[in-house]
Formats: sequence, C-alpha cells, structure tokens
Amino acid sequence: MFGKLFSGSKITRILYGSDFHGSELVFRKFLSAASQYKANVLIVGGDVTGKAMIPVVHQGNGVYVGYLFGRKEEASTPEELEKVKRAISNVGFYPIVLEKEEAEALENDRPKLDARFEEEMRKRVHEWMVLAEEKLAKTCTYISCPAMMTSLRLMRKSKGLSMSITQICVVLLSRVTTNSTVTPTPI
Repeated sequence: MFGKLFSGSKITRILYGSDFHGSELVFRKFLSAASQYKANVLIVGGDVTGKAMIPVVHQGNGVYVGYLFGRKEEASTPEELEKVKRAISNVGFYPIVLEKEEAEALENDRPKLDARFEEEMRKRVHEWMVLAEEKLAKTCTYISCPAMMTSLRLMRKSKGLSMSITQICVVLLSRVTTNSTVTPTPI
C-alpha cells in the first residue's frame, strides 16, 4: 500500500516522537536526533503541551522561591533564577515568575489562571516551532500533528502561523511523498 504512495529512488528517513508534555529538554533532544539519525522528516505525533504551571514568587530583596516536586527552589541572582526556570521547563512545566500579589490574584481568579496557562502553552509551542525551523532549515522537514484539540487550537493561535496545522501537515506530507521511499529506522 505505502510502496505506491512513496515511489521513487530517494530513501526518506522518518523520526517520529510524541508525548513531550512540554519538556524543553525532551524536545531539544528530539530535534538533535534529526542529525544523529540522518532523518529527512521529523513528525511530532501529539501530547505536546505541559500539564502545569509552577509559580516562582518574588519574596523581596531579589529572592525568588518556587516548589518543584515538593522541593524548595530558591534563587537570589538572575543566573540562579534562570537555572530554576530551566529546571522547571525541562520537566515539562511552565515557570511563571510573579510578585506575591500577582500570585494571590491569579490563584483566586480561575478564568485568569486558565487564560495564563493557555498563554504559557501557546508561548512554548511557538518557541518550539521557531526553534525547529532554525535547527532544521534546509536539512529536514518538520511535521507536527498534535493529537489533543488544545494543542491544535494553541498552534493555530500561535503568532507567525498563517495556516492551520492540518494544512501544514498536508503540505509537508505532499513534499515528503514526492520521489521518495520510506524506510523505517529503528531507534
């Protein structure tokens, strides 16, 4: 069935990944795997976004505190704050740096909290799309087909994307299927 669809002389290596759940570390490793496995196409199959926001609250005097998996994370320099934010992002959560009053207001306003969470997801997906384009330009085709409707909605709203994700997938798949043969590459 696929032999006729992918007919031609060029071999196409496809690297498929899913369930990133917002992890910055996992997504970057996935992009780096493209060159390691000499992939022509990267496909993200779904479960792209993270599951939680982690507040990192300013305590005064340049000290910030957040809790990751019940462990207190404290930062008193801009470098330490970036390290805390990176640790939170690497496990798939969204760090939000807030003043005490902002944290309390957000906690007491569910619609505002939900809107902030959606904005954080949208921002991460947009950053990833930009990063994928920068890292894979002219070397690999990047296809993202999120399984969750939330991810679809976020990607359509993401600044800089003029087509729906379905249109992007169709365009990219048509580029892949022209004069190429699919060879599964075990990882």
